[in-house]
Amino acid sequence: MRFTARRWATERTTRSARSIGFFRTLGTCANCPLRMRCSGAQSICRDEALVLGLTAGIQHKDEPTIEICLSSICIAPLADRVALSAAVYALLLGSQGQKLLPIPAHVITHILTRETDRQDSPKLH
Repeated sequence: MRFTARRWATERTTRSARSIGFFRTLGTCANCPLRMRCSGAQSICRDEALVLGLTAGIQHKDEPTIEICLSSICIAPLADRVALSAAVYALLLGSQGQKLLPIPAHVITHILTRETDRQDSPKLH
């Protein structure tokens, strides 16, 4: 019984470290500081959509979605580093039965276009 508890704790720590590694890699390789909404928000922002799209794309082997998300999150020289870290994270989630629903490339493109439109629109302040 004790061996099983230790093994479970060790595996859990390893999974947590790999998850943190993905987000640390994103933090150092992103084009700009990544934004995110507060916990409990009713919607997600552009950067959160890109991270989810990248993770779902890897889990579903959706190359167009992966490419769009990578090119929007980081600069080309760092894309392989982010992709590898994201792949470890996506596989980790999948091994725990946490498979995301697919997010098609056209949805990610729409999110990126909508965000660009908002930035180009006149501001009140």
